[in-house]
Amino acid sequence: MNILERTKALNSEIEEIEKLRLRSSEAATFEQLSDHLETVKVKFVNLEKPLDSMTFINDIQIQNEFESLVVLSEMLKDFKDRYEEDKNNALTPFPRKDLKSEFINPLKALAEKVDENLNSAWEIWTKEITPSGINEETLNVLSGAGIKGVTELRRKVEEIQNLSQILPQDINTPGNLKELCESVRNAWEELDAPPAVVSFLREAYGDNGASLALFSDEVKKWLEEKGLIRNVKIKM
Repeated sequence: MNILERTKALNSEIEEIEKLRLRSSEAATFEQLSDHLETVKVKFVNLEKPLDSMTFINDIQIQNEFESLVVLSEMLKDFKDRYEEDKNNALTPFPRKDLKSEFINPLKALAEKVDENLNSAWEIWTKEITPSGINEETLNVLSGAGIKGVTELRRKVEEIQNLSQILPQDINTPGNLKELCESVRNAWEELDAPPAVVSFLREAYGDNGASLALFSDEVKKWLEEKGLIRNVKIKM
């Protein structure tokens, strides 16, 4: 079971504890536990769809192993099992353990870590699959040069940016995003410009600029004709 699956399982355990509260309202300690769980549950509920979506991304990297995840999951499972055996166990959810310091606080910290790491992993993954060098500056220059197909390319790039800025809320989002990125790559290659120029422009408006090797006579002539020669970045 990977980290995302374990987190989903923990969320299920929290939901089960919430159901148990309805059958044990007289237990003050259990009420305290359940009240604390409610705030954490909201966080995990908000992460439920992203967890479902990201579980199926084979090449996504979650940076934190969340050491407390297994421990907290086992604690919840153990309490649920003991409660089913004897409802009086609601009075002492975790024997010989301090409820707040050994369970509530670590659970809240885990929820925040999961949120932070999912956002970080999603940001890194989307950046890796997004075609480089195709940004607003690039599109503005190409549009000004009268290159056909820029309007559709811009629409797709904006859609990629929108999907990349928030965690996925649908299991189809990662696949749709990959298809969009591939579509942008294909559209870029089909722009109404010489292939050598297209390759150069993609690098020139990327983060590092284009290499001198790509700046051929053909590229230079085309840029001069389009009035773009002063706008490009070349790395030496």
